[in-house]
Amino acid sequence: MADTKQINKEYTKELRERYAKNGDTDMSDVELISLILSYTNVQSKLKETVAALETHFGAVRHAYHARYAELMRIDGMTHHASVLLLLIGKLVSMKGKKSPVGKRVAEYESMFSMMMCYAREEELWAAAIDGDGVVVAIERLVSGDDTQVTIAISKVIKFAMYHNTRKIIIAHSHPGAIEVEESSADVYSMNYIGSMLDNTGVELIGQVLVAGKKTKMIEYKPQRTT
Repeated sequence: MADTKQINKEYTKELRERYAKNGDTDMSDVELISLILSYTNVQSKLKETVAALETHFGAVRHAYHARYAELMRIDGMTHHASVLLLLIGKLVSMKGKKSPVGKRVAEYESMFSMMMCYAREEELWAAAIDGDGVVVAIERLVSGDDTQVTIAISKVIKFAMYHNTRKIIIAHSHPGAIEVEESSADVYSMNYIGSMLDNTGVELIGQVLVAGKKTKMIEYKPQRTT
């Protein structure tokens, strides 16, 4: 039976030959991250390390946006490999910064409208956004009554950490309202949640207000201190 080093050597050769011939068109996320790590000093434990990443993060692509300390806790990961993955994630995030609010607002509003248009009580939802502005997870965090909902910052932070995201959008329903207009309380709660998220390294893109099938998105603008 071939040893681990030989198995990984053959696997690495196969990945590099496939990429040289066809590019990444037919490669899975697991194969792509394996190819990347094959150029680092985790070669001898390549398959095991990638399997550990997948088990820990659920999807290996989340490793690009993890924290250094978290990556280093994965069996087989090294300083060289961790830094390389984080740099790739940073480049992807920089590429995606141009679009989320400007080009996808209608998509975000439509998504929350479908989820919340029939709500009979005020609700707080959140959506995790990847570096390209795509929604990767959405969840109702809190339900209130027909007039208010509690600001649950701990649940918002927990949602962001669980989905390993650096960007989120929150949404708030106004059941029974004829028009969708932000109140001072809506703006205050968004700014409060945004400022708390700023301290964790998570960016709040904005808040979508939903009143029946009418929606409105308010962009979050961090308060700058001088």
